[in-house]
Amino acid sequence: MLVTLLALLVCVFQGVLADNASALTGTPCLQTSLETVATDEPSYPAGAMVHITGTGYALGCDVVVQVTRPDSVVDSETVSTVLARDVAYEYVIAG
Repeated sequence: MLVTLLALLVCVFQGVLADNASALTGTPCLQTSLETVATDEPSYPAGAMVHITGTGYALGCDVVVQVTRPDSVVDSETVSTVLARDVAYEYVIAG
């Protein structure tokens, strides 16, 4: 059964200070006002891999990716920006 992406998860990329133990660079991203977030499909079946990308971030810093599941549980992961000031994250939809 396909569930629309908007009903399935809400992706929030936040430039917040991550705990140093979980941060990859240890440097939080400052907001640029150019940040955008996208996924590779508009909806996903259970068990599918979601490819989440973000652009417009500062260089060499940490971004917190938060995915809010339909049961209101929030999964978080810290990822770092690359030279192109982009981030990429893969999330598996629970089945």
